[in-house]
Amino acid sequence: MPGTVPLFVTLLLLARHRRAPSRRRLTALGLIVAGVAASAVLTGGPGGPGGIAVLLAAGFVWAAYTLGLARTGLDPVGVIAIVALSSLIAALVLAATGAMPSHLFTGGIDPGAWGAYALVQGVGTGLLSTACYVVAVKHLGSSIPAAAGALSPVLTALLAVPLLAEPLTPGLAVALALIATGVAAFALAPAGATQAARNKGIPASDPPPAPNIR
Repeated sequence: MPGTVPLFVTLLLLARHRRAPSRRRLTALGLIVAGVAASAVLTGGPGGPGGIAVLLAAGFVWAAYTLGLARTGLDPVGVIAIVALSSLIAALVLAATGAMPSHLFTGGIDPGAWGAYALVQGVGTGLLSTACYVVAVKHLGSSIPAAAGALSPVLTALLAVPLLAEPLTPGLAVALALIATGVAAFALAPAGATQAARNKGIPASDPPPAPNIR
């Protein structure tokens, strides 16, 4: 799913700002998508088309969130507060209604697991990763952070070798190499241009962020 985010960001920028990516970035996107598709085929489960559709929808939402970060005037603390509060409310509603079965509210998890979950999911994902992503989007625009996010399956697979003793097969290694190569090529490639910028002969970049209104 993270590999689809730069693709959706590119499509949304094209639809909203008529900014077509350069050929080098298109090639890099192709490498990323090919690597993600290959890794999904090699490691995927029996989720079927329904599961793939859900993941694609998640990738689209993440892309829209990335573009929103580039335009918002909120600072990282404000973004974290909104994301954390909305996620907490949604999780409580889903757990209370039974739509999201969870052992967190049934007493079936020991305190050590509670603490580890709070540290990883709360501090790590909820605070640190959100803050880093906001800062990256504010300084680099939306396209490069979205492409860099495709490295998450690469890092996950590499960390799973020593931590979970999961094997890194030759096929999966090739797929991850495609993703890493595509991300690097995307970051080094020049951006495309909007139609207005092309008419004026001015190279384009990501849309400028909104002023930070406090």
